[in-house]
Amino acid sequence: MTLGQAADIGHGVLEHLAFHGGLAAAGRVARLAVWSLGLTRLARARRRRLGGSAAQAEPDGPAPRENLAYQAACFARAAAGGHAPALHGVLPPSAALPRGGLLVEAVRGRPARLPEDLPAIAEALAALHTLPLPAPAARAPLLAPADPWRAMRDEVADQAEHLDDAGWRESRDGVAGLMPEVSALETLIGELGIDNDDTVVVAAAGTGPTDFGSAARVYWTFRALGHDEVAILNGGVAGWQAQGFEVASGTPDAITASDFEGRLQDDLLATTAEVEAARESDAALVDARPVDFYRGETQSPAARAPGTIPGAVNLPHHAALVERDGAYYLDPERLKANIEALGLDPEAPTVAFCNTGHWAASGWFQLSEVGGLESVSMYDGSMAEWTRDDDRPLQLAERGTVSVGELVD
Repeated sequence: MTLGQAADIGHGVLEHLAFHGGLAAAGRVARLAVWSLGLTRLARARRRRLGGSAAQAEPDGPAPRENLAYQAACFARAAAGGHAPALHGVLPPSAALPRGGLLVEAVRGRPARLPEDLPAIAEALAALHTLPLPAPAARAPLLAPADPWRAMRDEVADQAEHLDDAGWRESRDGVAGLMPEVSALETLIGELGIDNDDTVVVAAAGTGPTDFGSAARVYWTFRALGHDEVAILNGGVAGWQAQGFEVASGTPDAITASDFEGRLQDDLLATTAEVEAARESDAALVDARPVDFYRGETQSPAARAPGTIPGAVNLPHHAALVERDGAYYLDPERLKANIEALGLDPEAPTVAFCNTGHWAASGWFQLSEVGGLESVSMYDGSMAEWTRDDDRPLQLAERGTVSVGELVD
């Protein structure tokens, strides 16, 4: 399956879905893959901003074909050392894939663990450094910025902007990750060929906890629009492949736009005022970030200060995701044990949050759709919005409760 390609998943997939919300046996399964949504929407957004075709819109840095040549050369050279995936082909830039893409060998394994994996990392690096340099004439164009660190940060920021261009989230008043207006989401979903009679299956890459969060955010958006016929493919595309199921390839068919109508479900979306009120009631606040963010030891660039909302408990979004054969699956038993350890009241109102509403979507999904809590909402503004006000409180493991303003100063 290539990056940016929507998988044509048939009705047989329904038998292999572990998690769903009101999934019906009838109804056609819509084509939906997190990356394909982003890239298709990105191409349309660029056309609107710059005029003409997406292939004409080239960001700063190497032109798409030069960039692909450089990336392909890196893969081709590194593969000779035996520690990098082999390159199988190059997808040229197009309207659907503005920067093109590379077809590479699937990676089976797990993320590195330190310090036990240091010898293997050293071996891989040594294998690269022992490769002979290609002749100057055979070297692909190389971008050499004067400030590599700034260039990398700008590239990351550019990619984040592209994800917002996908249409599932937007930035407003300096706060990233907010839910767009219902009308904008209706247009986005309709352009994907999805209508109100469809059952939607969200298939993320399945290669890590963060892309599970991407799938959960799309899932939550459908539910927040009143569309309950939606499911997440547990294990994602990686799990689908690992279990030997068929994967589509080639150019996807053209999508015929449909009419989709959404009705905002206010009970699934928490505002800042509601979070402030929750602190004074019996409602539970659940921080879905890793523990170092929760303790205030790590700060997101999206937040003005570190720490968590006082009174919140911590349910790390990745804690119940387990890796098997290179794919990540949500483990219901592990999740329920984690929830029970927090002592949450399943009938009490509960609000999930993170930094920008990404990990929070995973937390919301785990609490509401699998964990059995009855009244869970998501604070999409999360810490990015909470820390906008200097007077709001923050809790840090080593300093206790202080104001945003005190930490910023």
